[in-house]
Amino acid sequence: MIVGSSLCFGVTSVVFFVFLAWKIQDADLSPALLMENLLHPLPTKMLPLEAYLEEPLKQGRPLPVRTNPRLSKVVFPKIQSCKDLQNNLPVDHGVDMDDKFGSTVGELQPMYPLREEYASICPVDADPFLPWLHDIFPSQDGKYLEFVAHNKRRCRTSPAFAEDLRNLEPQVAIMQSVSVRRTGFSSNGSFQYQLSSLTDADEDGRETRFICQFRSINNEEQEILGETLSIFPYNYEHANFQKKNSKPMLTRPKDHDDVRGAHNEQIWNSVLHFRCPIPEQLQSIVAQGSSVINDIPSIYVDLVPIRTPARETREGYNPNVESLFDPIMEWGKNHLLPPVEKSGRWSNIPVCRPPELRTETQRNIGTTKKYFLIGCVWVSAAFSTRGDASSVDDSISQRLLEWLVYHLYIARFDHVYIYDNSQAHSQNVTLESILDLFPKDRVTRIPWKHRVCNNNRPMHMNSGERSSQYAAETSCRLRYGPSTEWIAQLDVDEYLIPVGNWTNIRSWLKKLILSEETERATHILSFFQTRAVPNYEFMEPYVDDKECKHFAGSATCLTKRRNVTFLQAYDCERTPLPKPEWAWRAKKQIYRPDYVLNHFVHYSTVTSRLRDYPQEISPPFIQRHPFERRVDELTEGFMLHTKTTYPIDTKGWDRYCRSTLDEKKKDCPIGFSHLQDEKGLVKTDEALTKEGFARNCYKHHRIQHNLISKLEELLKQNDCE
Repeated sequence: MIVGSSLCFGVTSVVFFVFLAWKIQDADLSPALLMENLLHPLPTKMLPLEAYLEEPLKQGRPLPVRTNPRLSKVVFPKIQSCKDLQNNLPVDHGVDMDDKFGSTVGELQPMYPLREEYASICPVDADPFLPWLHDIFPSQDGKYLEFVAHNKRRCRTSPAFAEDLRNLEPQVAIMQSVSVRRTGFSSNGSFQYQLSSLTDADEDGRETRFICQFRSINNEEQEILGETLSIFPYNYEHANFQKKNSKPMLTRPKDHDDVRGAHNEQIWNSVLHFRCPIPEQLQSIVAQGSSVINDIPSIYVDLVPIRTPARETREGYNPNVESLFDPIMEWGKNHLLPPVEKSGRWSNIPVCRPPELRTETQRNIGTTKKYFLIGCVWVSAAFSTRGDASSVDDSISQRLLEWLVYHLYIARFDHVYIYDNSQAHSQNVTLESILDLFPKDRVTRIPWKHRVCNNNRPMHMNSGERSSQYAAETSCRLRYGPSTEWIAQLDVDEYLIPVGNWTNIRSWLKKLILSEETERATHILSFFQTRAVPNYEFMEPYVDDKECKHFAGSATCLTKRRNVTFLQAYDCERTPLPKPEWAWRAKKQIYRPDYVLNHFVHYSTVTSRLRDYPQEISPPFIQRHPFERRVDELTEGFMLHTKTTYPIDTKGWDRYCRSTLDEKKKDCPIGFSHLQDEKGLVKTDEALTKEGFARNCYKHHRIQHNLISKLEELLKQNDCE
């Protein structure tokens, strides 16, 4: 049997680890020596990641018991170590297989008919109870194994993918908790579990969804080291229930025209985060990183989803909410789960080192933060634009270089973590050459080749779900959030500009948290966002053999001059500061990772107030004041969004840029800046340039008279230190 962590015992100062009592009785080693061999082995064998695919659930009320479900095994031999584990997980196919399975970007095809064939690449469509894992790592204190998964059903939100939507309903189910209790032991010594009501469940089984079995290899044999039940950071159903006017977690399209029937708006249900408690006796060696030698793990975990259908009631299943769900009616009184070895599961998941190892003193202190402000960036050397059009920005390396220099040495970020998505689009391209220019203690590269599952425009029938980006955001928050006071999650075309008395973002933020009580209660700072346009002053003609040709003696397209920084070229916004109220929709945020439990690109969708005040109604996209507030763009700072305007987007600019009517100015794809005096005040008496083009954008005095020269000087230096 497994001696649970609650039954651990000690003799004087020696802590005896949890172990298999029946195995010890048959062994020639003392219990302490046996566990030393189990937990500190010299790894002689590596186990490949495996997926055991289980047949679909049989329908019925109560739910039929699965006594001996049919399983099929898929082996992933490339995943046997901890080296770049997050980059090698079987998430999707690479670009080399696009001819067979098609691109996952823009042009989508139903996956249901291909699910068995695709299982050797990613098994989730063949067994949708398996979480679509994008990252796995231990917490810094070694207490938890963190899992970051994406809800794959949100990749198929069009009613045209009806089969996929039905098949992937278990992706919603595994975001909902179930209750279980232990009833004994199976034949191999692991626990036996039974579905139960909330009141009858074990304390650690009240709100769970996965069984986590930790194992090790000893003398070529696998030993069970402990079993735990997974924990959610918060109750996903309850969070969804508390969102004002939200639909149930599981909705189905009524017909082929019911676009909203597949819960497109529920962005807070895109990413699944859960954790497996690491058995207490293993936590120290996991935290120290000593369970991994030369990237070879000595501890593995099997992850077993507890399979029940997704609940469709809006009330959810939560002790704080009166629920319509009846577990006895739905599951029966004695619904035993099959043992681990007979269940569909992820198997041989390596337990690797924590993202950032800490000394024992640092772990004991617990509250020490290594950084004050970090940045998280998901970026690729090549990418595809929204919709079906693909574009390659060959200037991305220069963009990244400028962005890093600016935010590290002008805005004064402590550290930046770059999730390099380049190999999602090309096998031979990365951003390493740029990142190697910076000190390792300032910039960290995380290889992240997971592809965006759906990049369609928001108004498309199957609107976009940038799964790779959303999972990367969550990964960065969970991996590195414990080491910092504040996180900024940005793109490389977004610059945080200090204004007023502030010369950098860090000093403003430092002062902010020392100010009056209402400011100390602010945990989320929102920068409203509008898209800047490239200034005509810094552009040059662009000609190719396709769309951008000479017309009437001049080039029909323009592009940014190479010798000009993006900060200077795009310092041209259509509206003056402060930004208009509608700009909140694309806001970006600096936030406290200890407070935010779910962040989605522009919004902090779930915070710790959900746990502290469970009955409080939560707005879908904005947290209440003072917990979230807008940054004052006149006295604190603002965001400049320098999104690339491609040459093809400027075609016909000389025809569209002459009208002074406000409704026509937006048709001009480039900027002609208003004149300013030396104090930055706009001169409104000249509406047209000498060439007859309408002035349609505004420069920023701080950027023009301070930041551009600073950035240029830093870029001229031989290194970035």
